[in-house]
Amino acid sequence: MTQFEYGVDFEVTASSPVAELNTDQASASGVQRSQGRRAARLSIVVVLLALIAGGIFELVRSGWLRPALLGPSDGLLLTVIQNRTGDSTLDGAVLEGLEIELRQSRLLNVRGLETYAAGLRQPGGDEVAGAPARIVAEKTGATAYLYGEIKRVGPAYVIDVDVLNTQSNDKLASVTEAASTRERIPAAIDRVAAELRSEMGEDSASIAEAVPLEREATSNLEALHDDAIAETALQQGHIADALMWFRRAVGVAPGFVQVHMRMAWLYNAEKAEVASADAAGLALDASRDSDEKVRLLAEFCYEMNASGDYGKATTTIRQYTERFPHDVEGMVGLARVLRAQGHLVEALLAAEEAYGDDPYASSAYDEAEKAMIGLDRYDDALQLQKQARRLGVENSSNAVAAAYLAGKQGEVAEEIGGAHGSYALVNEEALYLDNSGQMAASAAFLKKTADGFGQSPEMGSARAYLLSQRAFDLALAGRCMEAKELATEMDDLPHGPIAGFHAGAAAGLCGDREAPEVTILWLRQRFSQNTAVGLRYIPELEAVAALAGKDAAKALEVLTVIGPYEDASLAPYMRGVAHMAVEQPSSAAEDFQTVLAHRGMDFADGSDVYPMAEVGLARASEAAGDKTVSVEAYRRFAALWVDGDKVRSGLTEEALMGR
Repeated sequence: MTQFEYGVDFEVTASSPVAELNTDQASASGVQRSQGRRAARLSIVVVLLALIAGGIFELVRSGWLRPALLGPSDGLLLTVIQNRTGDSTLDGAVLEGLEIELRQSRLLNVRGLETYAAGLRQPGGDEVAGAPARIVAEKTGATAYLYGEIKRVGPAYVIDVDVLNTQSNDKLASVTEAASTRERIPAAIDRVAAELRSEMGEDSASIAEAVPLEREATSNLEALHDDAIAETALQQGHIADALMWFRRAVGVAPGFVQVHMRMAWLYNAEKAEVASADAAGLALDASRDSDEKVRLLAEFCYEMNASGDYGKATTTIRQYTERFPHDVEGMVGLARVLRAQGHLVEALLAAEEAYGDDPYASSAYDEAEKAMIGLDRYDDALQLQKQARRLGVENSSNAVAAAYLAGKQGEVAEEIGGAHGSYALVNEEALYLDNSGQMAASAAFLKKTADGFGQSPEMGSARAYLLSQRAFDLALAGRCMEAKELATEMDDLPHGPIAGFHAGAAAGLCGDREAPEVTILWLRQRFSQNTAVGLRYIPELEAVAALAGKDAAKALEVLTVIGPYEDASLAPYMRGVAHMAVEQPSSAAEDFQTVLAHRGMDFADGSDVYPMAEVGLARASEAAGDKTVSVEAYRRFAALWVDGDKVRSGLTEEALMGR
């Protein structure tokens, strides 16, 4: 008995006609059902394939499945965007805006004007006539380079940009965007940047997070043009011109955060403490609507140059390096704050990582050289500087210091006289003259060069810094009349915490107890968040005031709180002076030896305390009955001041020679 699906039972035999008929019908029905199932399955497969194809298309279009043409370690060099519009204001403006926008990318490793200028300066480059962009890209090791133009087509402005493979010169991406009017060029720059990022394989979600140029920096083309000129002047070492053009840029675009930050760091390097703090404050205010990278950098800039809160600065820059691990600015910032805190080994490692990732980052070399000098690695600092110069990286702010401390007088002579409008280089040269005893020459050099720079209000605090530094050096050397004259010159100038400390300490070293106490009050009121003020300058000034008041025991007491700034401070020297005052010459000798163990740090901190510590050791050792140590200390001092003054506060020629 066979039961069919409709529930009707038939009794058949294998040989009956009915059985044969039913068998044929069942077979035909099965074939039909099988064919129907296959057709259904085929339809489902076709639909699924269509969906998958559509999904893949969308993923490719969004960037998720598009292969990235450049990785984080592949440099994209921005070279030239030719201005063929006849409007000179657009010179450099498009490229400057495009760089600002492209730097928001987490995929692209953008190299800008600093790298391009270094490539032109390398042997075989042609900085005057301009080498082909591809050659510069090859010289700087960039994987790809960007080249383009802006031109007029009727009333419209058309921007054409290509990204090319450096080795093959094949086009990796090509973008054309038009702006119907001049005012719409910034929006066209935004579109060019977005399309380039997409063409290079960045996903659409990341690109969608981009902040428009108007909010990220400025949409003012004049400001972008001025910024480009300022950057070029800076690369050529024309500091005053760079600052002038930077000021023009923020004059027409007050919210241009990147320029405010550049000014803050440049003013800081030029010793203009007040101008640096002001620019950092404006950068912080202007960064409110910028992307996360710029906001964090602006916060760090403010904490380093305005509030002086190194704890917050460390937290901010570590957050930045965690979020953007391949960004060189983060590692340079970390090196800066670590060095400011006296962590020189860690600072050097961060700086080395920075110029390892970007061999054309001049600030990374600068930080590494400063850390090496502080670690007494003078020859290494000189070699690193030569390495940077071979690459076309111009960074000479540490050249005199490294050469002098390494005993390379020939190289010192080559570097002397290269100030060229830079207060930073003037300060370095004057510091060398002070440490070698050429104090009259230092004062004359300071006056001649500073007067030649003009009387820019913004640089008033730089003049105050230089005057107070020289006054401090003179006071340490016992030349108090000259020190007071210089300190008086800075009374009417704006000045920051370092200049204020130097002036107050100089007065105290010359016996004025009231001046350091007034300075302490001013520092507490104006710079309450400043780490160095709280942990170093105030205790040192308290010790100076106590010594001026003939209270050496109190001076020794307050100097115990210097803590992490022990090696990079005046504290060991002042302890030596205090121990001599309480007739403990053996302890004083140990204090002066502590100073002498950190010559590079003493010089980098900015004073002539090292040669003065040799004199202190000579006197302390003589008082302690150790004639041999005393004679050697006198001889070393005489060698240090071989070209300088040989008489200091009763220090006779016989004493200098150990007789």
